[in-house]
Amino acid sequence: MRQGSECPPELHADYNPSQHPICDHFFHYHEHHITNNAKEDEGRTLWLDTQSHASSSASSTDEDYYWQWPTSFWSQFKVLSERNFQEARPRMLSRLNWFQTIALGILAGLLWLRLPRTEAALHDIQGWMFFSTTYWMLFAHFSALSSFPPEREVINKERLSGSYRLSAYYLAKMVGELPLTILLPAVYHIISYPMLGFHCPAVFITLLAFLLLNTVVAQSVGFFVGACCLDLQVSITASALYTLATQLLGGYLATSVPPWLAWARYTSMVHYAYQNMQIVEFGFGEPIACSQPSKFQECKNGTTIPVSAIIENQNGVRGSGLPLWSNTAVLLAFLMIFRALGYLVLRYYRIPK
Repeated sequence: MRQGSECPPELHADYNPSQHPICDHFFHYHEHHITNNAKEDEGRTLWLDTQSHASSSASSTDEDYYWQWPTSFWSQFKVLSERNFQEARPRMLSRLNWFQTIALGILAGLLWLRLPRTEAALHDIQGWMFFSTTYWMLFAHFSALSSFPPEREVINKERLSGSYRLSAYYLAKMVGELPLTILLPAVYHIISYPMLGFHCPAVFITLLAFLLLNTVVAQSVGFFVGACCLDLQVSITASALYTLATQLLGGYLATSVPPWLAWARYTSMVHYAYQNMQIVEFGFGEPIACSQPSKFQECKNGTTIPVSAIIENQNGVRGSGLPLWSNTAVLLAFLMIFRALGYLVLRYYRIPK
């Protein structure tokens, strides 16, 4: 090291700070300044980390500022949607599920093969509608129910690390799994419905749309129950009680509901879905011919059974059926309410610790 006069004294090997008070002052000032900067940087980093974890706190809001997250909401949503799609595809579109769907569609088509449009076959036509509605509701519900527990530990760790917003994950899960949820019911409908002997394209497409809506609504309820229950067995038991109750109150298995229990059918999603299927099939499709003698009063002065009479005969009360738009609005309300409740449970009740 150079020891000339131009070399600062504090760099000399025999330098003693006590003999140079001014240099000693600058030396301690420099040391103090570096320490304070390090503490400020550490505090700023800790504050940012704390802010990035605000999404998992019950007292936080969803108004995220740009410095709280490493990427934007849209970027998180795109990445998580693709990840959810890739993770759910082997589970939801397994070979076993494909085989089950195709075999069930063929079996249903053969069982209700080319049904005549008569009053005698009315109960069989309604049987296909009720079976298709309830089966795919159950399938979607329990598939959604079993999707949360395997992901819960990973999601909690990622939420604690501030990797992404909970809203981005929840929305990405719904969007990423949507095409997988509706694919199998669509395949079943394409196989089974034409085998019944009905060839109206408008009715075919409309029934398919309502079948897919019913499936997505049932998935929403499954998301909510899965988010509420940590124990899979508890969630399965609760779901079994709810889904079986909705089937019993759907209007096909029990047509003579006691008056004091009649209100309960309006809590059944199967009730609205099944009514929509009947309104579309019997209201816009080929009419049902009356039998002689007929149990419908309308057949005394006509040859076909109106859809209103069919629905009233199912409900047991005249004028109790809702129009198509009302049933659809209720199903959409089911969808939005249960999806919103599922998000609120994850955000404010199932907070990772």
